[in-house]
Amino acid sequence: MKNKRGFTLIELLVVIAIIAILATIAVIALQNARAKARDARRVADVKQVQTALELFFNDKQRYPTADEFGVGSIYSTSSLGTTTYMAMIPTPPSPADGPCSSTSAYIYNPSSDGGSYTIAYCLGGPVSQLVPGKHCATPAGINDGSGCGKVYTLRDIGPDGGYIFYVDHVSGLTYEAAPSDSAIIPWSDITNISVPGIVDNHNWPADLTGNEIIGAGVYNTSKIVAQSANSAAGECVNLGQGWFLPSLGELNKMYVNLQSGTDENNVQYTPVPYFPGGGGFSNSYYWSSSEYSSGNAWSKYFYNGAYSGSYKTNTTMYVRCVKTF
Repeated sequence: MKNKRGFTLIELLVVIAIIAILATIAVIALQNARAKARDARRVADVKQVQTALELFFNDKQRYPTADEFGVGSIYSTSSLGTTTYMAMIPTPPSPADGPCSSTSAYIYNPSSDGGSYTIAYCLGGPVSQLVPGKHCATPAGINDGSGCGKVYTLRDIGPDGGYIFYVDHVSGLTYEAAPSDSAIIPWSDITNISVPGIVDNHNWPADLTGNEIIGAGVYNTSKIVAQSANSAAGECVNLGQGWFLPSLGELNKMYVNLQSGTDENNVQYTPVPYFPGGGGFSNSYYWSSSEYSSGNAWSKYFYNGAYSGSYKTNTTMYVRCVKTF
C-alpha cells in the first residue's frame, strides 16, 4: 500500500493565515457598511423631524418650544383635538462613529420667538454631499457646516455688532444691519444711465418685484459698483467682505422690524434709536440699491415709512449697509 501524504505544518499555517485575513477583511467591510447605515439613518431621522416641525409650524405659526419637543413627541393639543405630527422623536443609532463622541439625542434649539430652530447632529462619515463631523439642520434644510451656532431673532445683536432685522426661513439667511450709518451721499455719480440688469421702471413699489425683492441687494450692489464705485453701494463694499446696499424690500424689512414700532409679526417694540448701545436711525431718507428709473433710485423715509423715487446724483441720503449670514 502507498502511504497517503497529509498537509505539512507550514501548509496548515498558511491556510489558517489566509482564512484569518479573509475573516478580518469581511469584518472590516461589515463594520464599514454598518457605520454607513447608521449615518444614513441619522440624516433620515433629522429630515423626518424637520417634516414634523414644518407640519407643526403650518398649524401653529411657530415651531415647538424646547419643553414641547422635550416630551419625546411632536403634537398639538387644542380644543378641537390633538394632532400628532411625530409619535416618537428618534434618537441617534449607536455606537457613535468617526469624529462623533456621543450618541445623545439630536439637539433641538428653537429661537425665542418660535420663528426658527436648529437641530445639531453628527455624522461619522460622508453621506451624499455632507462631510463627517458636526452639522446643523435649520428650516432651510440639512446644512453642511461645523455645527449649530446661535439662533438669531429680530433685534438681536448680530455677529458684526448690528441689529438683526430679518430672518428668511426659505433661504436660511439672517439679515444684519450695520451698527451705524456709513455716509450721507448721492446714490451715484452717474446720472440718467440705468445700471445694466437692475432697472425696473416701476411707478410704485407695492409689488416689490425684480430688483426690489428681498435677496436682490447683493446682486444690485455688484452691478452698481461695476458701473460706479463712487456710490452708496460703493460705501457698503468699502466696509469689507459681505456688506451690501439693501434692496427696497430689504430696506423695508429694516424699517418695519427696527424702526416702525410694530414688526412684521405685529409685535410692538421700542424702536432701535432708544435701544441701549445705540445703532439708531435718522428720521430721514435712506437709499436702497433698487432703481426707479434711469435717473432715479428708490429710497425710504424712516420717519413714517414712505417711499420715494429720488434723483441719483443731486440728492444726498443716508446709507445703512447690510450683511447676511
